[in-house]
Amino acid sequence: MDYRSDPISGNIRIDNCSYNSYLIDPFFRKKDLSDCNYIWKRNFLTKREIISLMPDQEEEILGLHGNDQGSSRDGKFIYLPESYSYSTNHLLTYDEYYYRDFREQKMLVDTQTGETMEWKSTDGDALKDFLRIYPTITVIEQTVPTVRQAIIVQGKVMYHGPNVLGLDTYPFVPVLAYYNPQMPYFPYRVQGVVRGLRDAQFLYNRRRIIELDILESQINSGFKYKENALVNPKDVFLSGQGRGLALKEEAQMSDVEQILPPSIPPSMIQLSELLGQEISQISGVNEELLGSAMDDKAGVLSMLRQGAGLTTLQILFDQLDFSQKLLGKICMELIQTSFTPGKVKKILGGEEPSPQFYNKAFGRYNAVVEEGLNTATQKQMNFAQLLQLREVGVPIPDDLLLDAATIQNKTKLVEAVRNNAQQAQQMQQQQAEIAMEEQRAKIELARARATADEGLGIERVSRVQENHALAEERKAQAHKDEEIGLLNLVKALKEIDQIDINQIEKLIQLSHIMKQQEAALQEPQMQSNVVRGTPLAA
Repeated sequence: MDYRSDPISGNIRIDNCSYNSYLIDPFFRKKDLSDCNYIWKRNFLTKREIISLMPDQEEEILGLHGNDQGSSRDGKFIYLPESYSYSTNHLLTYDEYYYRDFREQKMLVDTQTGETMEWKSTDGDALKDFLRIYPTITVIEQTVPTVRQAIIVQGKVMYHGPNVLGLDTYPFVPVLAYYNPQMPYFPYRVQGVVRGLRDAQFLYNRRRIIELDILESQINSGFKYKENALVNPKDVFLSGQGRGLALKEEAQMSDVEQILPPSIPPSMIQLSELLGQEISQISGVNEELLGSAMDDKAGVLSMLRQGAGLTTLQILFDQLDFSQKLLGKICMELIQTSFTPGKVKKILGGEEPSPQFYNKAFGRYNAVVEEGLNTATQKQMNFAQLLQLREVGVPIPDDLLLDAATIQNKTKLVEAVRNNAQQAQQMQQQQAEIAMEEQRAKIELARARATADEGLGIERVSRVQENHALAEERKAQAHKDEEIGLLNLVKALKEIDQIDINQIEKLIQLSHIMKQQEAALQEPQMQSNVVRGTPLAA
């Protein structure tokens, strides 16, 4: 807790302790440090920094002196950079020593509900009054484990007592990679990811050095020559580019030949590649986890490969989750112990803290950690899966695809796409309205044509009766014409009765004479036509 900016509640400070700044009990087995006997941590601070942490002991701190120039430290934590006395004489050693101990506790137990709470007040009368008001509560005195603390500045003890944080646990959380508490040797008990890769990396580097040596030796492989063939025999030891060898006049060109270096077998290169692959195989990190897979596979298959690769690395994530839970539990206890309601209200943005917040049982139950769509890698995988589903024909909406995309300025892109979609929708709506108007006009035209055809049919039906009446009229006219013809015939017969028979005969003879004359006139013309159309005989 840092009380420099907030002297009432203080602020929680979390730091990452390097490997050379602390000593821990090498025999602890539980990851929550519940069986750890001690932890010793050292810092190098100035006097003003220590006074800001311990203002009540300012005079004693000012009276301390650092090491003189050239003098050595106390021989502890020799791997810290400040231990080499490089311009660090103004710094003082600030040691925090935590060790396991026990204390007496008064536990209040409600016999009806089973709830428990520790009574931390030292006022006995207040406890009696409390029990008098709540008769169902009983007090149980017991011994519980706790952690005590000692602060030593430049070898002088400044504080020794209960943990200043008010907790019964260590203010440390181990972040372990591979932890095997059954091993007796501490360096093998606690290992990181790199620990198992050191041997494979050593072999790979050694193989690379050998290959580089073979490659460089090909340039300076040497010469074989006859005795007294060179003007200067030391010329064969020349190195570098553009060197020359001077032969004697009586020497032959074959007297000096370069020694051909052996070629590098392909199996050596393949062996180096296998050694390089062993590093990823030992660590359990495949290409999908590194994001360097070059094959074009489906998003679902890539997810399955990542899941298979995470199987070997799941212990690392489990250890990290466990450490984060421990850290959250410590922070929760510190907030409940040190923070005032006003500060909690300020953190919550003006909202009043829940009454359950000050209940010591709050936060006692752990939450289940599941893999969610939070990290960038998981979001990219989700986007790739949606894109793959869309490519195979699944109708994925554009809005869902854009929301899953992990790109820059996604908000502006989504807004622009929505505007374009709205414009396209408006244009489609206008076109649909025009098409509906055209369809409506066609329907009205069809209705008009149907009405016209219906009127035409009615007209034709009415004409049937008219045609019947016209036919009746025509029949009556024909009958009338027959009667008129009969009347004319009667009149003709009556006129014939009045004509003399001799006159009739004369008229008949005159008619015959006229026909004979016409026949006589037509006969020569016919004969001339026949002569013109008949060919001559041979």
